[in-house]
Formats: sequence, C-alpha cells, structure tokens
Amino acid sequence: MTFTPDSLLMTLFLSTIAALSCAILVLLAIYQLAMYVNLYMIKTNEAQGAFGGLPESLAGVDVQIHTPDGAILNLWHRGSGPAVILLHDLGMNAAAWHPVWSRLANYGYRVIALDLRGHGSSSLGNGQVNLAQLQTDFHLAMDHMNVQNAWVLGHGLGASIALDFLQNQPMSARRFIAGVVCVGGHSQGESMGNLKYAWVRNSIGTTRFQRLLRLPSYGWGFASSAFGSDVSPKMIQSFLGLLQKGPMTAYRTVLGELAKAQSRFGRIGVPVLILASLNDRKFSLKSAHDLVKALPMGALQIMPDYVGNMMIWECPNQLVEGFRAFSRGSDESLAS
Repeated sequence: MTFTPDSLLMTLFLSTIAALSCAILVLLAIYQLAMYVNLYMIKTNEAQGAFGGLPESLAGVDVQIHTPDGAILNLWHRGSGPAVILLHDLGMNAAAWHPVWSRLANYGYRVIALDLRGHGSSSLGNGQVNLAQLQTDFHLAMDHMNVQNAWVLGHGLGASIALDFLQNQPMSARRFIAGVVCVGGHSQGESMGNLKYAWVRNSIGTTRFQRLLRLPSYGWGFASSAFGSDVSPKMIQSFLGLLQKGPMTAYRTVLGELAKAQSRFGRIGVPVLILASLNDRKFSLKSAHDLVKALPMGALQIMPDYVGNMMIWECPNQLVEGFRAFSRGSDESLAS
C-alpha cells in the first residue's frame, strides 16, 4: 500500500485529534475525581461547628424602599449608635451577614443590611442591572435611613459598590461614609478582569450555570472554592442555596462593567481596610497589597490562613474585632 503526501497529512491530523481527545478525556476524568474527593472531604469535615446555617431574614426592623424605576428594595436595621451598613456579594443576600449581625448590634452599633436589587426580598426592577443603578440604590437607602458618617462593610460586589460611589461622587459620599471595610477584597480588577475568571463571567449569568450548580460534583466543588480549609457541609449547603436563588442572568452587565472598570482609588478620601487571606482564591494577597498602595488611606489586615473569601461565615469574631479596632484608630487619627 502506498501513501500519498495528502493521505499522510490526513493520517497525522487524525492521529493528533485522537491524541488530544484522549488527553482531554483523561484531564476531565482527573478533574471529576478531584471533585468527588473534595466532596467527600467536605462532607466528612464537621470542624466548623460554629456556623449553624442562615435564617430566612435578619432579626430587626424590615423596611421597604420604592425606587423610581419600580423596584422595591428591602433592608433590615437594628440597634442604635454609630451606623454600620452591610452590603453583600453577588448571589448572596442580607441574611448572609447573620453571623456578624448580632455581634455588631451587641457592641452598640446601628446595623443596616440591604438586599441588593434582585436579591433576597428586593425585586429586580426593569431589565438588566448596572453599577450606576446599584450605586443609586445604595444612595437612596442611605437617604431613606438618614445615615451620615456610616462605616460600610462590603463583601465582594458590596465593597465595589461602596468604592465606586466614593470614586464617582467623592464629595457627597464623604457625608454618608466614614470608612469602608472590604471583606475579602472587592470584585474589580484581578478578581473579575483577569482571564482566569473569564469563564466565570461568561457562564455565571446563564441557565447552564444554574443547572451545573445542582450537580454535587460541580456545585460543591465551585462553592468550596469560596472557602478556606475548614469549610463544613452546612456552609456549602447555605452558599449553594443562596446562589441558586440569585438573579445571576440580570447581573451579566454588572460583571462586564467590573471587568473593565478603570479604578480611581486616589479620589477616595476615607479610611479603607482590606481584609485578605492567604487561602482566598478569589482575591489574592498581591491584589490586596496593590489596592492598599493605591488608596490614600488604605490598610491591610491578614486574616487566619484557614479562611477563604467567605470570612463573614468562617471567622466572624475576627472580622468584627478587626473592624472595631480599625474604625476606632481611624476616628482617633481624624480627631487629632
């Protein structure tokens, strides 16, 4: 049998395709096996007994705010004293702050937690959500609650909303905001713009992503990446329960804006504390150090190595104590 150059090229091409296909199948099998091992380890880990799950809503007064475009924003408030506003991450809701909610109120703070548009009990309004709309909602909520000189504890997207508000409206924002604590960094720059997260941005707002979350091998694996080494089954179940109810498809515009955002952190004239961890797979320590350098009044606190990005559940005591120490120090510095 003789082979022509064309047939040899075709044979080589088909052999290469077959080899690549086999390699891809092997990698997928290894990934699937790793997911099942991870799933087993999580389900057998009961070390984090302090997290008992989330309530349907926070203990406090429920307030509804009607926006000009017809959306209804829900927030909860409790206590009296210096105001602390809690802004949750994408896919979460106000109840996600439950582990720190009572701690802050017991320390004498007036605690306010907002369900972002489309999350929890807040309605979506009309069409796609954008960052400007979220900043307007935030401003509207602070006005409605007559908030001044409040500290904002923002997690992921919540931190981005506060930082964007301070960059875009620096003078008026300083009347409302005394300082910001970015819990697990924020959702701009590396955490959303890097190619490493491109697949997340492109898939997170699709129905396919919601279906994948219901597969134990994928859902539990994806959820566990938000936590550190001591993640428990209760944490994963609560995290997935919130994500599966989240308005992901309506936030695709927001995810795109975060990826392309041009930060002007030099305009932020209030103290900003970055809480970061070595095991945070969403916001790296390098990004945390870079952010602190870009902020005129930035500071960094490294959280325990066993926590990841969901430190609001993993180490609520350390989070609250870190905030209290930083806010007291900042107030004393400004007073002097």
